[in-house]
Amino acid sequence: MNPVNANPRENRIPDTHSVALIGLCFFLASTGYLAWLYHIMPMVAPQTADLLSLGAGYLFQAAGLGLFALLLSRSNRSAAHILRAVLIMLCLCLFPAVLADGLSVTAGFGFALNILCGMLSGYFLYILTCETETGNSAITLGLGYSLSIVASWLLSLIAGRSSSYTLTILLVCLLSAAAVFLLSCKGRKPQPPEADEPAGENHAVSSSDAPFGSLLLLTGGLVFLFSIVNTCGFGFPSADFSGNVNLELSRLFYAAGLIIAGIANDQSRRLGALCAFASLIIPFLMLALRGEAFPLMIFWGLSYFAFGFYSVYRIILFSDVAREKHLLWLSGFGLLIGRVGDALGEILHVVFSGHYSVLIILNAVLFILAVFLFYRIQRFLYAPDDRTMHFDLFSSRHDLSLRERDVLRLLLQEKTNIEIADALSVSESTVKFHVHNILQKTGCRNRVALLALYAGSRNA
Repeated sequence: MNPVNANPRENRIPDTHSVALIGLCFFLASTGYLAWLYHIMPMVAPQTADLLSLGAGYLFQAAGLGLFALLLSRSNRSAAHILRAVLIMLCLCLFPAVLADGLSVTAGFGFALNILCGMLSGYFLYILTCETETGNSAITLGLGYSLSIVASWLLSLIAGRSSSYTLTILLVCLLSAAAVFLLSCKGRKPQPPEADEPAGENHAVSSSDAPFGSLLLLTGGLVFLFSIVNTCGFGFPSADFSGNVNLELSRLFYAAGLIIAGIANDQSRRLGALCAFASLIIPFLMLALRGEAFPLMIFWGLSYFAFGFYSVYRIILFSDVAREKHLLWLSGFGLLIGRVGDALGEILHVVFSGHYSVLIILNAVLFILAVFLFYRIQRFLYAPDDRTMHFDLFSSRHDLSLRERDVLRLLLQEKTNIEIADALSVSESTVKFHVHNILQKTGCRNRVALLALYAGSRNA
């Protein structure tokens, strides 16, 4: 991206309102989903439970994400109005989904529940895109997810598996839905990025000449392949629950991966992509070691830890696209495509269960395709353009601090001291101090000389 036009307000401090709202939404969706999974498991064989929950359930979540995007782009209703309807219907579907005795009723309302969970995910990803900046969006997402996972673990310690477990979960979900509603009302109104808002340096989408449609297709394909490889390699089989696997405890490793991935992605989108790519080694490791004398919790912990890197990457990738291109309905497409890939990977894992050599070969082929796509698009997504390199070189040559670089970006846009102070949320005297230091370090008498020096160094 063009550093001269980079947004100086970008920071890496998590947005507290977004963290709370994302955490509550994810807690509500995941708690309802897990309650449905626990209810359906005794009714069917483990592999059937996997196909219903991780296969069909994820496909219905993807449908919910698509429905939210459609309503957001075509309807006159705001995201807040859509959220209220989703919360009401989610609570209504949750009761029969986790209380019904028959499989058909449980599955039917469970699938409806998954659609609504997908729509709820679409809402909080819209909030993530609107309320956060590029420099703190990944850690905001990772922290929100992680807090909800820790809350789920604490809830499992309190509720246990007693006869009152389901009633406790239902009560918690109702309270969570109310909290989401109140927080969405009391928080600041989400504002879409202005059409002329400068893009940050850390955006996933570069200002290359690549056609947007083609780049979007390739990026979606990469996310899709990542998802299949990740889920096909391990599958998170519910049969392991009988082998002393504590799902809520293993998800704490997921929380750790999410936080580390959030920090990595905000530090550099390229670093986040490489971490997500490297995490795909773990599914191969799981396949190779499956059947060996390792505690099942090690498999689950490692798989969830790796999944944290990928989860953040696929969401942030499309959130960046939606923010930069001002297409907010695209905010949840990373998760939408990922859920379809997750479902397909789970189906393949179940179909070829026991034939691990086939799964290894299949994963290897898909991984090679992912490498090919990543190579095709990385130069468009993550390679800095000439203007970025020139700005960094100029700043390093004159030993400018991070804050002085923020001021320089605005000086190059010919902003006044008052405008710079407003953009950076500092006093005008502080701006004058930094401008004085920049002029002194560059040996320029005034701003005109500084602009001439910068332009001359670019042409040199």
